[in-house]
Amino acid sequence: MNHTPPKHTLGFLRWFCRADYLEEIEGDLTEVYEREAEESTTIAKWKFRWRVFRCLRPSFVKTLNQSNYTHPTLMIRHNFILTYRGFKRYKMTFLINLAGLSIGLACALLIFLWVNDELKVDTFFENDTRLYQVMENQVNTEGILTTPATPGPMAEAIAKEFPEVEYATVSTPPDNFDLMVGEKIISSVGRYVSEDYFNVFSYAFIQGDGTQALSNINSILISKSTALRLFDSPTKAMGQSIVIDNDREYQVSAIFEDIPENASNQFDFLLSTEVYKVIAPGALGWLNNNSLTYLMMHEGVDMNLFDAKIKDFVVKSGGEEHVSLFTALYKDQYLYGNYENGIQAGGRIQYVQLFSTIALFVLGIACINFINLSTAQASRKSKEIGVKKAIGSGRYTLIVQYLFESLFMVFLSLVVAIGIIYMFLPTFNSITGKLITIAITPELALGLVSITVLTGIVAGAYPAFLLSGFRPIDVLKGKAIVSKWEKWAPKGLVVVQFSLSVMLIISVLVVQKQIDFIQNKNVGYNRDNIIQFSNLGTSPEQVNTYTAEIAKLPGAVGASNIGHRLVGDYYSSTSSAQWEGQEPNEVIEVEAVPVNFGMLELLDIEIVNGRSFSEELNDNVSRIIINEKAAEIMGFDEPIGKTISIWGSDMEV
Repeated sequence: MNHTPPKHTLGFLRWFCRADYLEEIEGDLTEVYEREAEESTTIAKWKFRWRVFRCLRPSFVKTLNQSNYTHPTLMIRHNFILTYRGFKRYKMTFLINLAGLSIGLACALLIFLWVNDELKVDTFFENDTRLYQVMENQVNTEGILTTPATPGPMAEAIAKEFPEVEYATVSTPPDNFDLMVGEKIISSVGRYVSEDYFNVFSYAFIQGDGTQALSNINSILISKSTALRLFDSPTKAMGQSIVIDNDREYQVSAIFEDIPENASNQFDFLLSTEVYKVIAPGALGWLNNNSLTYLMMHEGVDMNLFDAKIKDFVVKSGGEEHVSLFTALYKDQYLYGNYENGIQAGGRIQYVQLFSTIALFVLGIACINFINLSTAQASRKSKEIGVKKAIGSGRYTLIVQYLFESLFMVFLSLVVAIGIIYMFLPTFNSITGKLITIAITPELALGLVSITVLTGIVAGAYPAFLLSGFRPIDVLKGKAIVSKWEKWAPKGLVVVQFSLSVMLIISVLVVQKQIDFIQNKNVGYNRDNIIQFSNLGTSPEQVNTYTAEIAKLPGAVGASNIGHRLVGDYYSSTSSAQWEGQEPNEVIEVEAVPVNFGMLELLDIEIVNGRSFSEELNDNVSRIIINEKAAEIMGFDEPIGKTISIWGSDMEV
């Protein structure tokens, strides 16, 4: 039976006794204790304590000026040689550790790059702490719908009414247009914006002045890349004419730098909202929510008080009565843009948190694998440690050696991981829809160093303290004492490792099931073999001809067109709908979707009552098709033939 001396007393001896006497004194006292403990453990412990106390002599006690200084360069060189020899001696263990840590680091770093990109979206504007977006809460029969879509006149009205606002601007949602210069035609994304747009958003200009350019209804502002595509040079583009959708002609009055990739609002050119008022004179009214409103506030404004002021601004201005307003910090909208029943409920930040957790799990699994393999090597290294301690190596020296070995392994793994990232980064960008690049910036370098050091310490700390803690006298006798913690810790780490692995596997299976569900769920229309694209080189008058020509193409079953995305678009909502039997104060928000003949048939949308639009029956803008939900809300048991008024026009169901 092994008898261990009192732990605290032995620790006290090691604390005060000089290193050149400690091994001999500890060995002698331990041998005497073990012999006496065979007869009585209690008496042996008290005698051991007394003998340790008697060793408190000036000749045995450590001196304050004692120094074990070793030149750092020599120490690093020595540890490097030992690490290299260890890797060379145990090649299989080295390769397994290298592969595990490299893959773990590669996964974690890819996620780090994605998370870093997400956190930087919309954070590059000057005065971004004063840049706000106006949001609407629309009360309906199912609760509160929160939307960024607002009435067109709101920005100008708020700027006049509230002195807290320094600048206010309005923007239409992005849309696809065709830009034509001579025979050259390109498809681009454009917006209609008001005059103070560039006072609110600090985009950089190459040529011209954005604010002055927007004051001219015939001006167009284009990006640098658009100028290169159309004119081969930004300088050549200034003052040139561009025709939009083969219909309207504008002069290039300013050129701005390309919108950064980490901007949520992307566009290639801008036109004045005065143009939009001419094209669609009724679209920018108080009853239509088809615009985005942005505010630049003065310094020190209390936004809670301001929100209370503008809450009922739409109602007071003659707009929808079921609408209330509030503001949201613009740079937070990308990550915190989800609302449930009028209350902020997360957004993309949930994905950032989820993937950050996954990165920690993957890195944790790799670290645990390294710890377990290093711990398994303890028996092979025990005699080496015993000899080193016997000839004078202290525990601190051994801890530094094994931590150096761990850090060096992680550094090698980092080099391999960066190679893996370069190989898979194009595929990763394709999956995530990002344009992430690896540019060595101070921020990235600090992140890599931090991850490397942290991983090396986490992975190497336990093996380093475990191996350095072996008692040389026990190791050389072949009876190294292992505590319960040292027995159970590796087993616990294996359990944690497998648990994390199982969690990740289950998560992957759940996500796969969700994707299968989304891909196979009946969404109410046939989405197989449907190709959707924006109109190319067509004006509104040419749409029917263009659609008919597409339908004649080999392999095309049919063709039609729709006013916006198939799955909905809150920028086309309106509360102007009125119907027979409507309650006096009843208001609902409806989404009006313009479609051409044959669109419902093309999508296999089922008509449960009545018929589809018919060109033969000369159906025009006085006809409307509603879905079952609308019929239910409006209380139509027999909806066919009923009249619904939208935007002041009566339409027959």
